[in-house]
Amino acid sequence: EYFGLQRQSDAAGLPTIEAELQRALEAAGAVRAENAGDLSKIGWSRSARTDKRVSAARNVVAAKLEVPDDDLAALVARLNDQLPADVRVFDAVRVVKSFNCKQACDRRRYAYLLPSMLLAPDAVVDAAFAAAGVGDAD
Repeated sequence: EYFGLQRQSDAAGLPTIEAELQRALEAAGAVRAENAGDLSKIGWSRSARTDKRVSAARNVVAAKLEVPDDDLAALVARLNDQLPADVRVFDAVRVVKSFNCKQACDRRRYAYLLPSMLLAPDAVVDAAFAAAGVGDAD
């Protein structure tokens, strides 16, 4: 459903996780009106990016936000109220002014899922596709 994490140009009009987060932050009142629409104005950083059709769990982003009464739990609740059901904010913590997610990230873990049948010799894969009535495996 999404074309990766990183927001695309407005001209592309492609749905991304960052675009959803930006919309939710603005709707929840966490971004000043003069900074709306421009992630660079709020010091946005991300620990990693994902491509189209790639899922990520527990990605970390950082931004300078408006948090009334320093109530981070209320901010998380407001954000989740604004986000689609398949995008969630799990926590918010205060960090130092110079914090940068990508630079502070000390590890990333990747998992690739691949049907083991695709590791078989070509003849075996071709026979499996033929038996399933799929046709030519090329």
